[in-house]
Amino acid sequence: ESALLDKAALIGARMAQANLTDASAQDADLRGVDLRGGQCQSLQAIHANFERANLEGADLRFADLTRCDLRQANLRGVDASIGHLSKVRGDGLDLSGAKLDMTQIQKARLRGAILTGAQSDMGNVSGTDFTGADLREVDLHKVDFTKCCLDEVDFERARLRICLLRDVRARQARFVRATLTMTSVTGQATFEACQFGAASGRRVVFYDVTLRDCDFSHADLQEAHFQGIRGDDLNFFAASLKQAEFRKARLTRCRFVSADLNKTNMSEARVVD
Repeated sequence: ESALLDKAALIGARMAQANLTDASAQDADLRGVDLRGGQCQSLQAIHANFERANLEGADLRFADLTRCDLRQANLRGVDASIGHLSKVRGDGLDLSGAKLDMTQIQKARLRGAILTGAQSDMGNVSGTDFTGADLREVDLHKVDFTKCCLDEVDFERARLRICLLRDVRARQARFVRATLTMTSVTGQATFEACQFGAASGRRVVFYDVTLRDCDFSHADLQEAHFQGIRGDDLNFFAASLKQAEFRKARLTRCRFVSADLNKTNMSEARVVD
């Protein structure tokens, strides 16, 4: 029979490698608990408090941690595939190396969280605040970032393939050497003072969005779409823009020094120095 731990007080408990498969721990107080390597498949822990808990390497597949307190918790290397972490409080949460396939992390607060090397296929992080988070070297495929806050997020060497960045806000975010193949930036998205230096963005789409003071130096943007963008103070120094699309773009004080513009389409674009 599955464990029933609803509203249990387990502060600082040592439970490494415990079997909590199908257990219920709703509203439980698990602050500082040691659950390293735990078997927590299908754990129901809605609104539980895991502040500073250690769940490194735990199996959290199908687990429901909706509305949990995960501040400063250690979830390095967990497998939370097909799990639910929506509306969590996760400032400083460590999810580095985590597997998050089809995981729901919607409307969460992950300020300063560490997701270095995490991977996700078809995950949903829409509405989440990632301010100051570390997403270096993440491997994300078809992940939905709709309405996320990406201010000061570090995506260096990240792989964002066919991801959706609709209505996002990004100020001083870093996409240096990131792969953005076929990723779409649409809606009311705004990118300000962001770095895309040496990024690989073949067939990336920036459609009718706002880009201000962004640096695309040495980026590979072949067949990229910048149709209808409002671009101010953009730097495309030595960028490859072969067959890129700037139709109806409004570009002010943008620099294309040493850029490759072969077969670039700028029909109906407005370029103002």
